[in-house]
Amino acid sequence: MKSSRLGVGRAVRGQSATVWSCLFVLFVGLMGVGTVDPLLPSIATHLHASASQVEGLFIGYFLVQAVVMAFSAPLTARFGTRKVISVGLALSCLCAIAVGLSSDIGAISAIRVVWGLGNSLMISSSLAIMMGAATGGAATGVLLYEAALGCGFALGPVFGGTLGQLYWRAPFFGNALLTLCGFICACFVMKHPPRHRGAAGPLPTWWGGYKALGRPKVLGVSIISMLYNFGYFMVIAFGPFAIGGSPLVIGMVFVLWGVCFAIGSILLAHPLMARLGRVGCTVTTLLVFAALFLGATLTGTTGTRVLLVLTGLCIGIQNTLFTTVVVTVDDKTPRWAITGAFNVLRWLGAALAPLTAGYLTAAFGPAGPFRVAAAVQVLALVLALCCTRAFRPSTPETAHGDGAKC
Repeated sequence: MKSSRLGVGRAVRGQSATVWSCLFVLFVGLMGVGTVDPLLPSIATHLHASASQVEGLFIGYFLVQAVVMAFSAPLTARFGTRKVISVGLALSCLCAIAVGLSSDIGAISAIRVVWGLGNSLMISSSLAIMMGAATGGAATGVLLYEAALGCGFALGPVFGGTLGQLYWRAPFFGNALLTLCGFICACFVMKHPPRHRGAAGPLPTWWGGYKALGRPKVLGVSIISMLYNFGYFMVIAFGPFAIGGSPLVIGMVFVLWGVCFAIGSILLAHPLMARLGRVGCTVTTLLVFAALFLGATLTGTTGTRVLLVLTGLCIGIQNTLFTTVVVTVDDKTPRWAITGAFNVLRWLGAALAPLTAGYLTAAFGPAGPFRVAAAVQVLALVLALCCTRAFRPSTPETAHGDGAKC
Protein backbone atom coordinates (compact mmCIF):
# COMPACT_ATOMS: atom_id res chain seq x y z
CA MET A 1 0.00 0.00 0.00
CA LYS A 2 1.14 3.53 -0.60
CA SER A 3 -0.05 4.79 2.74
CA SER A 4 3.46 4.98 4.11
CA ARG A 5 4.03 7.97 1.87
CA LEU A 6 0.77 9.66 2.65
CA GLY A 7 0.62 12.62 5.00
CA VAL A 8 -2.48 13.54 6.92
CA GLY A 9 -2.53 16.91 5.17
CA ARG A 10 -2.69 15.26 1.75
CA ALA A 11 -5.19 12.67 2.93
CA VAL A 12 -7.80 15.18 4.09
CA ARG A 13 -7.88 17.14 0.84
CA GLY A 14 -10.84 16.73 -1.44
CA GLN A 15 -12.76 14.31 0.78
CA SER A 16 -16.53 14.15 0.42
CA ALA A 17 -19.14 14.98 3.06
CA THR A 18 -19.66 11.24 3.51
CA VAL A 19 -16.03 10.74 4.52
CA TRP A 20 -16.13 13.64 6.96
CA SER A 21 -19.34 12.38 8.53
CA CYS A 22 -17.79 8.90 8.88
CA LEU A 23 -14.76 10.43 10.56
CA PHE A 24 -17.00 12.22 13.04
CA VAL A 25 -18.96 9.03 13.74
CA LEU A 26 -15.73 7.10 14.36
CA PHE A 27 -14.45 9.89 16.58
CA VAL A 28 -17.64 9.87 18.66
CA GLY A 29 -17.62 6.06 18.93
CA LEU A 30 -14.05 5.81 20.18
CA MET A 31 -14.46 8.86 22.37
CA GLY A 32 -17.25 6.97 24.12
CA VAL A 33 -14.80 4.19 25.05
CA GLY A 34 -12.27 6.70 26.38
CA THR A 35 -14.91 8.66 28.28
CA VAL A 36 -15.60 5.72 30.61
CA ASP A 37 -11.95 5.11 31.55
CA PRO A 38 -11.38 7.90 34.10
CA LEU A 39 -14.73 7.11 35.75
CA LEU A 40 -14.07 3.49 36.75
CA PRO A 41 -12.79 4.19 40.29
CA SER A 42 -15.54 6.80 40.83
CA ILE A 43 -18.25 4.40 39.67
CA ALA A 44 -16.86 1.75 42.02
CA THR A 45 -17.01 4.21 44.92
CA HIS A 46 -20.46 5.66 44.24
CA LEU A 47 -22.13 2.33 43.49
CA HIS A 48 -20.22 0.37 46.15
CA ALA A 49 -18.90 -2.01 43.50
CA SER A 50 -15.65 -3.96 43.37
CA ALA A 51 -12.99 -3.38 40.73
CA SER A 52 -14.00 -6.65 39.05
CA GLN A 53 -17.65 -5.55 38.86
CA VAL A 54 -16.67 -2.21 37.35
CA GLU A 55 -14.40 -3.88 34.79
CA GLY A 56 -17.50 -5.87 33.84
CA LEU A 57 -18.65 -2.68 32.11
CA PHE A 58 -16.19 -3.59 29.36
CA ILE A 59 -16.64 -7.39 29.20
CA GLY A 60 -20.12 -7.61 27.64
CA TYR A 61 -19.42 -4.44 25.65
CA PHE A 62 -16.44 -5.98 23.88
CA LEU A 63 -17.87 -9.51 23.63
CA VAL A 64 -20.89 -8.30 21.68
CA GLN A 65 -18.55 -6.37 19.39
CA ALA A 66 -16.60 -9.58 18.74
CA VAL A 67 -19.81 -11.33 17.68
CA VAL A 68 -21.58 -8.55 15.78
CA MET A 69 -18.69 -7.18 13.73
CA ALA A 70 -18.55 -10.43 11.74
CA PHE A 71 -22.05 -9.62 10.47
CA SER A 72 -21.29 -6.04 9.45
CA ALA A 73 -20.95 -6.71 5.71
CA PRO A 74 -24.14 -8.82 5.39
CA LEU A 75 -26.09 -6.19 7.33
CA THR A 76 -24.84 -3.24 5.28
CA ALA A 77 -25.35 -5.15 2.03
CA ARG A 78 -29.00 -5.81 2.84
CA PHE A 79 -30.04 -2.64 4.66
CA GLY A 80 -27.54 0.01 3.55
CA THR A 81 -24.51 1.34 5.39
CA ARG A 82 -26.13 4.61 6.40
CA LYS A 83 -29.12 2.85 7.98
CA VAL A 84 -26.91 0.47 9.93
CA ILE A 85 -24.76 3.35 11.19
CA SER A 86 -27.85 5.35 12.15
CA VAL A 87 -29.28 2.43 14.14
CA GLY A 88 -25.95 1.98 15.89
CA LEU A 89 -25.77 5.66 16.81
CA ALA A 90 -29.37 5.67 18.07
CA LEU A 91 -28.69 2.64 20.29
CA SER A 92 -25.49 4.19 21.64
CA CYS A 93 -27.23 7.48 22.41
CA LEU A 94 -30.08 5.79 24.29
CA CYS A 95 -27.68 3.56 26.21
CA ALA A 96 -25.53 6.51 27.29
CA ILE A 97 -28.64 8.20 28.71
CA ALA A 98 -29.74 4.96 30.40
CA VAL A 99 -26.32 4.48 32.05
CA GLY A 100 -26.42 8.07 33.28
CA LEU A 101 -29.79 7.41 34.92
CA SER A 102 -29.00 4.00 36.42
CA SER A 103 -27.80 3.34 39.98
CA ASP A 104 -27.25 -0.42 39.81
CA ILE A 105 -23.93 -1.85 38.62
CA GLY A 106 -25.63 -4.95 37.20
CA ALA A 107 -28.09 -2.88 35.20
CA ILE A 108 -25.29 -0.67 33.89
CA SER A 109 -23.32 -3.74 32.78
CA ALA A 110 -26.41 -5.02 30.90
CA ILE A 111 -26.95 -1.63 29.25
CA ARG A 112 -23.31 -1.60 28.21
CA VAL A 113 -23.89 -4.83 26.27
CA VAL A 114 -26.47 -3.05 24.13
CA TRP A 115 -24.15 -0.04 23.92
CA GLY A 116 -21.45 -2.35 22.54
CA LEU A 117 -23.91 -3.54 19.90
CA GLY A 118 -24.57 0.04 18.80
CA ASN A 119 -20.90 0.95 18.78
CA SER A 120 -19.94 -2.13 16.77
CA LEU A 121 -22.55 -1.33 14.11
CA MET A 122 -21.32 2.21 13.59
CA ILE A 123 -17.56 1.55 13.82
CA SER A 124 -17.41 -1.43 11.46
CA SER A 125 -19.82 0.12 8.96
CA SER A 126 -17.96 3.44 8.98
CA LEU A 127 -14.74 1.62 8.12
CA ALA A 128 -16.49 -0.04 5.16
CA ILE A 129 -17.47 3.40 3.82
CA MET A 130 -14.02 4.87 4.49
CA MET A 131 -12.33 2.12 2.50
CA GLY A 132 -14.59 2.69 -0.48
CA ALA A 133 -15.41 6.40 -0.44
CA ALA A 134 -12.11 8.04 0.54
CA THR A 135 -10.38 9.97 -2.22
CA GLY A 136 -7.02 8.25 -2.59
CA GLY A 137 -8.31 4.71 -2.14
CA ALA A 138 -8.05 2.22 0.69
CA ALA A 139 -4.64 3.51 1.84
CA THR A 140 -6.09 6.94 2.55
CA GLY A 141 -9.15 5.35 4.13
CA VAL A 142 -6.95 3.42 6.58
CA LEU A 143 -4.95 6.55 7.44
CA LEU A 144 -8.06 8.65 8.11
CA TYR A 145 -9.68 5.80 10.05
CA GLU A 146 -6.68 5.54 12.37
CA ALA A 147 -6.54 9.34 12.72
CA ALA A 148 -10.17 9.39 13.90
CA LEU A 149 -9.46 6.58 16.36
CA GLY A 150 -6.42 8.38 17.73
CA CYS A 151 -8.28 11.66 18.20
CA GLY A 152 -11.22 9.88 19.84
CA PHE A 153 -8.96 8.08 22.32
CA ALA A 154 -7.01 11.29 23.00
CA LEU A 155 -10.01 13.53 23.76
CA GLY A 156 -12.38 10.98 25.31
CA PRO A 157 -10.53 10.68 28.66
CA VAL A 158 -10.23 14.43 29.25
CA PHE A 159 -13.91 14.79 28.34
CA GLY A 160 -14.84 12.08 30.83
CA GLY A 161 -12.38 13.27 33.48
CA THR A 162 -13.45 16.91 33.31
CA LEU A 163 -17.17 16.20 33.49
CA GLY A 164 -16.51 13.41 35.98
CA GLN A 165 -15.08 15.94 38.39
CA LEU A 166 -18.54 17.50 38.54
CA TYR A 167 -20.47 14.23 38.84
CA TRP A 168 -19.73 10.70 37.67
CA ARG A 169 -22.97 10.59 35.62
CA ALA A 170 -22.28 13.81 33.69
CA PRO A 171 -19.91 12.31 31.07
CA PHE A 172 -22.57 9.82 29.98
CA PHE A 173 -25.08 12.58 29.26
CA GLY A 174 -22.35 14.52 27.45
CA ASN A 175 -21.54 11.46 25.38
CA ALA A 176 -25.24 11.03 24.55
CA LEU A 177 -25.32 14.59 23.19
CA LEU A 178 -22.26 13.96 21.00
CA THR A 179 -23.74 10.71 19.73
CA LEU A 180 -26.98 12.52 18.88
CA CYS A 181 -24.90 14.93 16.76
CA GLY A 182 -23.37 11.92 15.03
CA PHE A 183 -26.85 10.51 14.38
CA ILE A 184 -27.95 13.79 12.74
CA CYS A 185 -24.76 13.72 10.68
CA ALA A 186 -25.44 10.18 9.48
CA CYS A 187 -29.06 10.96 8.58
CA PHE A 188 -28.55 14.28 6.79
CA VAL A 189 -24.90 14.54 5.71
CA MET A 190 -23.93 10.98 4.76
CA LYS A 191 -25.58 11.06 1.33
CA HIS A 192 -22.97 10.00 -1.17
CA PRO A 193 -22.58 6.28 -1.98
CA PRO A 194 -19.12 4.69 -1.93
CA ARG A 195 -17.21 5.24 -5.17
CA HIS A 196 -15.90 1.68 -5.37
CA ARG A 197 -18.60 -0.93 -5.01
CA GLY A 198 -16.44 -3.79 -6.22
CA ALA A 199 -17.34 -6.49 -8.66
CA ALA A 200 -20.94 -7.56 -8.95
CA GLY A 201 -21.68 -10.81 -7.23
CA PRO A 202 -23.75 -12.52 -4.55
CA LEU A 203 -24.48 -10.77 -1.28
CA PRO A 204 -22.08 -11.42 1.61
CA THR A 205 -23.13 -14.52 3.52
CA TRP A 206 -24.00 -14.34 7.22
CA TRP A 207 -21.28 -16.77 8.29
CA GLY A 208 -18.61 -15.71 5.79
CA GLY A 209 -16.57 -13.89 8.43
CA TYR A 210 -16.36 -16.97 10.64
CA LYS A 211 -15.58 -19.23 7.68
CA ALA A 212 -12.67 -16.97 6.73
CA LEU A 213 -10.95 -18.05 9.95
CA GLY A 214 -10.36 -21.35 8.15
CA ARG A 215 -7.78 -19.56 5.97
CA PRO A 216 -4.39 -20.10 7.70
CA LYS A 217 -3.00 -16.62 7.00
CA VAL A 218 -6.20 -14.90 8.13
CA LEU A 219 -6.32 -17.04 11.27
CA GLY A 220 -2.66 -16.36 12.07
CA VAL A 221 -2.94 -12.58 11.80
CA SER A 222 -6.22 -12.61 13.74
CA ILE A 223 -4.78 -14.63 16.64
CA ILE A 224 -1.75 -12.35 16.91
CA SER A 225 -4.09 -9.35 16.89
CA MET A 226 -6.20 -10.98 19.63
CA LEU A 227 -3.14 -11.37 21.85
CA TYR A 228 -1.97 -7.83 21.21
CA ASN A 229 -5.47 -6.51 21.93
CA PHE A 230 -5.40 -8.34 25.27
CA GLY A 231 -2.56 -6.00 26.28
CA TYR A 232 -4.18 -2.99 24.63
CA PHE A 233 -7.39 -3.35 26.60
CA MET A 234 -5.64 -4.34 29.81
CA VAL A 235 -4.37 -0.75 29.72
CA ILE A 236 -7.92 0.49 29.10
CA ALA A 237 -9.66 -1.65 31.74
CA PHE A 238 -7.06 -2.03 34.50
CA GLY A 239 -4.97 1.10 33.85
CA PRO A 240 -7.27 3.50 35.77
CA PHE A 241 -6.85 1.46 38.97
CA ALA A 242 -3.07 1.30 38.54
CA ILE A 243 -2.86 5.04 37.84
CA GLY A 244 -4.94 6.15 40.85
CA GLY A 245 -6.07 9.68 41.62
CA SER A 246 -9.15 11.71 40.74
CA PRO A 247 -11.12 11.31 37.49
CA LEU A 248 -9.37 14.40 36.13
CA VAL A 249 -5.91 13.00 36.92
CA ILE A 250 -6.77 9.67 35.30
CA GLY A 251 -8.29 11.53 32.37
CA MET A 252 -5.17 13.62 31.81
CA VAL A 253 -2.93 10.52 31.90
CA PHE A 254 -5.13 8.89 29.28
CA VAL A 255 -5.15 12.09 27.20
CA LEU A 256 -1.37 11.85 26.97
CA TRP A 257 -1.78 8.15 26.22
CA GLY A 258 -4.24 9.04 23.45
CA VAL A 259 -1.82 11.61 22.01
CA CYS A 260 0.86 8.91 21.89
CA PHE A 261 -1.69 6.58 20.28
CA ALA A 262 -2.37 9.18 17.57
CA ILE A 263 1.36 9.82 17.01
CA GLY A 264 2.04 6.11 16.71
CA SER A 265 -0.84 5.38 14.34
CA ILE A 266 -0.59 8.45 12.12
CA LEU A 267 3.08 9.45 12.10
CA LEU A 268 5.20 6.44 13.09
CA ALA A 269 3.49 3.29 11.84
CA HIS A 270 4.05 3.55 8.10
CA PRO A 271 7.64 4.87 8.26
CA LEU A 272 8.53 2.03 10.64
CA MET A 273 6.87 -0.52 8.36
CA ALA A 274 8.84 0.87 5.44
CA ARG A 275 12.12 0.68 7.38
CA LEU A 276 11.70 -2.54 9.38
CA GLY A 277 9.16 -4.42 7.28
CA ARG A 278 5.82 -5.59 8.63
CA VAL A 279 7.24 -8.50 10.63
CA GLY A 280 10.14 -6.45 12.00
CA CYS A 281 7.80 -3.65 13.01
CA THR A 282 5.43 -6.12 14.70
CA VAL A 283 8.19 -7.89 16.64
CA THR A 284 9.83 -4.64 17.75
CA THR A 285 6.65 -2.99 19.01
CA LEU A 286 5.46 -6.15 20.78
CA LEU A 287 8.82 -6.43 22.53
CA VAL A 288 8.69 -2.79 23.66
CA PHE A 289 5.06 -3.23 24.70
CA ALA A 290 5.99 -6.20 26.92
CA ALA A 291 8.91 -4.26 28.42
CA LEU A 292 6.65 -1.32 29.29
CA PHE A 293 4.20 -3.64 31.04
CA LEU A 294 7.01 -5.20 33.08
CA GLY A 295 8.44 -1.79 33.90
CA ALA A 296 5.05 -0.63 35.17
CA THR A 297 5.12 -3.42 37.76
CA LEU A 298 8.56 -2.40 39.06
CA THR A 299 8.09 1.32 39.64
CA GLY A 300 5.98 3.71 41.69
CA THR A 301 2.79 5.53 40.76
CA THR A 302 4.51 8.24 38.72
CA GLY A 303 6.63 5.73 36.83
CA THR A 304 3.57 3.58 36.13
CA ARG A 305 1.73 6.57 34.69
CA VAL A 306 4.65 7.47 32.41
CA LEU A 307 5.08 3.91 31.15
CA LEU A 308 1.34 3.47 30.51
CA VAL A 309 1.36 6.71 28.52
CA LEU A 310 4.19 5.32 26.37
CA THR A 311 2.21 2.15 25.63
CA GLY A 312 0.04 4.41 23.47
CA LEU A 313 2.87 4.60 20.92
CA CYS A 314 3.07 0.80 20.61
CA ILE A 315 -0.71 0.44 20.45
CA GLY A 316 -1.07 3.13 17.79
CA ILE A 317 1.63 1.56 15.62
CA GLN A 318 0.14 -1.92 15.97
CA ASN A 319 -3.38 -0.71 15.22
CA THR A 320 -2.35 0.81 11.90
CA LEU A 321 -0.06 -2.11 11.10
CA PHE A 322 -2.77 -4.75 11.55
CA THR A 323 -5.37 -2.69 9.68
CA THR A 324 -2.88 -2.44 6.81
CA VAL A 325 -1.99 -6.14 6.93
CA VAL A 326 -5.60 -7.33 7.01
CA VAL A 327 -6.67 -5.61 3.80
CA THR A 328 -3.89 -7.37 1.85
CA VAL A 329 -3.48 -10.68 3.70
CA ASP A 330 -5.37 -12.98 1.31
CA ASP A 331 -6.38 -12.24 -2.28
CA LYS A 332 -8.56 -15.37 -2.50
CA THR A 333 -10.99 -14.32 0.23
CA PRO A 334 -13.32 -11.28 0.00
CA ARG A 335 -12.15 -8.36 2.05
CA TRP A 336 -15.44 -8.15 3.97
CA ALA A 337 -14.96 -11.76 5.16
CA ILE A 338 -11.35 -11.15 6.19
CA THR A 339 -12.17 -8.03 8.19
CA GLY A 340 -15.12 -9.85 9.79
CA ALA A 341 -12.89 -12.74 10.88
CA PHE A 342 -10.20 -10.35 12.08
CA ASN A 343 -12.64 -8.35 14.18
CA VAL A 344 -14.11 -11.46 15.82
CA LEU A 345 -10.79 -12.44 17.41
CA ARG A 346 -9.57 -8.86 17.81
CA TRP A 347 -12.50 -7.89 20.03
CA LEU A 348 -12.43 -11.25 21.78
CA GLY A 349 -8.96 -10.27 22.98
CA ALA A 350 -10.39 -6.94 24.12
CA ALA A 351 -13.07 -8.75 26.17
CA LEU A 352 -10.62 -11.19 27.77
CA ALA A 353 -8.56 -8.39 29.35
CA PRO A 354 -11.22 -6.99 31.75
CA LEU A 355 -12.65 -10.49 32.20
CA THR A 356 -9.37 -11.80 33.63
CA ALA A 357 -8.00 -8.65 35.33
CA GLY A 358 -9.81 -9.26 38.62
CA TYR A 359 -8.78 -12.92 38.80
CA LEU A 360 -5.18 -12.06 37.96
CA THR A 361 -5.10 -9.42 40.69
CA ALA A 362 -6.47 -11.90 43.23
CA ALA A 363 -4.01 -14.61 42.18
CA PHE A 364 -0.82 -12.61 41.62
CA GLY A 365 -1.38 -9.29 43.38
CA PRO A 366 -1.70 -5.76 41.88
CA ALA A 367 1.12 -6.42 39.41
CA GLY A 368 -0.51 -9.62 38.10
CA PRO A 369 -2.56 -8.19 35.20
CA PHE A 370 0.40 -6.30 33.72
CA ARG A 371 2.81 -9.22 34.12
CA VAL A 372 0.43 -11.59 32.36
CA ALA A 373 -0.16 -8.96 29.66
CA ALA A 374 3.61 -8.79 29.12
CA ALA A 375 3.79 -12.58 28.77
CA VAL A 376 0.92 -12.51 26.26
CA GLN A 377 2.80 -9.96 24.15
CA VAL A 378 5.84 -12.22 24.09
CA LEU A 379 3.60 -15.08 22.94
CA ALA A 380 2.24 -12.84 20.17
CA LEU A 381 5.82 -12.01 19.18
CA VAL A 382 6.71 -15.70 18.88
CA LEU A 383 3.62 -16.38 16.76
CA ALA A 384 4.48 -13.43 14.51
CA LEU A 385 7.90 -14.95 13.87
CA CYS A 386 6.20 -18.28 13.05
CA CYS A 387 3.66 -16.66 10.69
CA THR A 388 5.85 -14.35 8.64
CA ARG A 389 4.05 -15.32 5.41
CA ALA A 390 0.79 -13.91 6.76
CA PHE A 391 2.33 -10.44 6.95
CA ARG A 392 3.38 -10.37 3.30
CA PRO A 393 0.85 -8.58 1.06
CA SER A 394 -0.70 -11.17 -1.24
CA THR A 395 -2.27 -8.52 -3.44
CA PRO A 396 -1.66 -4.92 -4.39
CA GLU A 397 -4.06 -2.24 -3.18
CA THR A 398 -7.22 -3.51 -4.78
CA ALA A 399 -10.58 -3.72 -3.11
CA HIS A 400 -12.76 -6.79 -3.00
CA GLY A 401 -16.44 -6.10 -3.31
CA ASP A 402 -18.10 -5.95 0.06
CA GLY A 403 -21.65 -5.71 -1.16
CA ALA A 404 -22.27 -2.56 0.84
CA LYS A 405 -24.61 0.16 -0.22
CA CYS A 406 -25.04 3.62 1.23
